[in-house]
Amino acid sequence: MKSIQFNKDFKAAIPETWKIEKSGNVYSVFDESDGFGALQFTIYTFPEMESVVDALQQYLADKYDGVKANLKDNYAYAETTDLDGIYWRYWILNNKRDAIFISYNCETNDKAKENAIVNDIIKSLISDK
Repeated sequence: MKSIQFNKDFKAAIPETWKIEKSGNVYSVFDESDGFGALQFTIYTFPEMESVVDALQQYLADKYDGVKANLKDNYAYAETTDLDGIYWRYWILNNKRDAIFISYNCETNDKAKENAIVNDIIKSLISDK
């Protein structure tokens, strides 16, 4: 595994073979040769009074009907499949000053193929907090 440092407060471990692309405050992480989907990480300033669940629920409400954000181990999480058959997973973590919004997407048929790797990447980010 190699480390990716998003800012001074957030970093994650990703597989050595995965590629990292950065555009502004958005990081895309994916297996360029054998992958099925992509993870995107966005760092932003977190409104002090907003909960991670409320922030994710507001994002989801703008995109989907009936998708609910849940609190899981101090982070917000949701998953859904859109009308185009793309499977999406979402997370928001915060540290009182900054937040990291994470999304993962892939074809619905491939949704289980990278779950273990994606879960390990998210766990590495959470365990660093």
